[in-house]
Amino acid sequence: MVESIKQLRIICYDSPYAYRVWFNKYVSKLSIYVTWLLLHTKIEANHVTIIEFFLVFLSSIFLFFGKLSCIFAGIMIIQFTNLLDCVDGEIARYRKKSSLTGVHLENIYHELVSYLMFFPLAFGVFLQTGWKSVLIFGFLCSVFSKSVVIPSMLSAVVNSKLHGDAALDRIKSRHIKNVGRKSVNLQGSDTGKKLNDIYNKFKDFWAAPTNILHLTVISIIELINLHYNFMPSYILFYWYLLIYAVGAILKQVVSFLVHYKGRAAEQHYKALFGGK
Repeated sequence: MVESIKQLRIICYDSPYAYRVWFNKYVSKLSIYVTWLLLHTKIEANHVTIIEFFLVFLSSIFLFFGKLSCIFAGIMIIQFTNLLDCVDGEIARYRKKSSLTGVHLENIYHELVSYLMFFPLAFGVFLQTGWKSVLIFGFLCSVFSKSVVIPSMLSAVVNSKLHGDAALDRIKSRHIKNVGRKSVNLQGSDTGKKLNDIYNKFKDFWAAPTNILHLTVISIIELINLHYNFMPSYILFYWYLLIYAVGAILKQVVSFLVHYKGRAAEQHYKALFGGK
């Protein structure tokens, strides 16, 4: 017997691990009803995540056509995948079946959204307007909307550890005695930590899933403009992709400089592996 919606909210979100960006705090008010329905079936959290993959690919097809009605449909499908992204977490927490495989699948979904939202949108705008520069902006958004520096750094540290890299053994012998005396700064420096704290306050209004909300609002305005013609069609998409691309590149450059100068890879090694 599945608990009531009110009890389900407590079970799924009365936990320090149930972090939500501000936008998903509102999305979860709807997703909990979908979760309640799915809990009456044998569908698992990972099944929901895999469904998200197919829906993201479907949305990209709509975006590629470029007609405003198709763009709106594609973005609304992505909005629905974001709702399902809340659902899979709720199911996993309710059934206490969280796993690394589930986290891996979720990360794949988040990567797919970045790649299959921005560039297909830019290509669709190009088909309708002929603006070649929008293809560049869409490409840059797709590549840099997600962090490049941190995942590659973690991959390097973990792979080196798995393969028994002697360089990491030297890091351990040289630095591990200091672990425990003070907290490990994963940004590599005090300046890096301050910049990261500032970015964390800002990213909830910039990064996924809030960027999906941005595009939803823009697509609605563009559809209204289709009937009233108070500005050139697609111009809001153009400027949004331009601004987002510039911001994404600046974020990556600052992240690289901060983490490289602060030797953050070594800090991650100490935090991940300690004296093991």
